[in-house]
Amino acid sequence: MKRMVIVALVSVGVLSAQSAQPNASSCWDRAMTQGAMNACASQDFQSADRKLNRIYRELLKRYRKYPRFIRALKKAQRAWITMRDAEIEMAYPGYLEHPEKYGSVLPMCLANLKASLTEERIKFLKQWLDPKREEGDVCAFWQP
Repeated sequence: MKRMVIVALVSVGVLSAQSAQPNASSCWDRAMTQGAMNACASQDFQSADRKLNRIYRELLKRYRKYPRFIRALKKAQRAWITMRDAEIEMAYPGYLEHPEKYGSVLPMCLANLKASLTEERIKFLKQWLDPKREEGDVCAFWQP
């Protein structure tokens, strides 16, 4: 009886841990090797990058009548890419020249960081797609 109670408690703990991660993709659920985890992280970054590119194209389309904004958006996006790459270099100094210093987890770590930075950028750019201003917010970003 004691053994059954322990098994039941362990099972509940495992199920609770799994349900606490509702966004866990099937890729991560199946990843059992470092190579598989690297591939999952790469897929996550590629997904975020595609989303960012869709939002960027939508901004170019929506604000095409405002050339000053479009020029500033393009300039900001180029600068953001430079900043993103510099932050990655800061997080993993010398990773391009000596990736062996970081081992087999490096591709996963790089992709996770790129995905995280890209999601932050997405959130920032979406402010121009879904403007939700509070009344009296005098510092709200420009909207036509």
